[in-house]
Amino acid sequence: YRYLVFPSTIFINGSSTTCLSTTLSLHLHLILHTLAYFIMASTSTLKSAALLDQMKLHLASDAGKELSKKINFVYQFNISPKKIGIEEEIFTVDLKKGEVIKGACEGKPDATFSFKDEDFVKVATGKMNPQMAFMRGAMKIKGSLSAAQKFTPDIFPKPSKM
Repeated sequence: YRYLVFPSTIFINGSSTTCLSTTLSLHLHLILHTLAYFIMASTSTLKSAALLDQMKLHLASDAGKELSKKINFVYQFNISPKKIGIEEEIFTVDLKKGEVIKGACEGKPDATFSFKDEDFVKVATGKMNPQMAFMRGAMKIKGSLSAAQKFTPDIFPKPSKM
């Protein structure tokens, strides 16, 4: 089915029906947008996306809530499949609110990191030291260095099965 939603009318496959109230049609509109977002988010081919989904669940736990209180920074991750800066997917890990979203953060993040997908996974799983990743050019940083220094593999859930 194809859906078009207007404040008081819903068109389904070209036919209109006005039996739904304005409020109900607006709720349906919101639901369809939400579904479209999740379908789009789940189509990522990045291994990092799966790891950040685990992070989202982790932040909802008691340990994740403690982590958010302890670090209290907003990180933006620009992750590319093969080369930094090309075909990036952007994720925000907001450790002030305790949430992970796909997309740029509202406002300015405390630190922005750019990675290739495989290097992000290595750093997040503890297989590559963040300082070494930075020195080798595998990780680029913009923003607060004090916030960036708190980005360690310890912020990710354990075990991270990738």
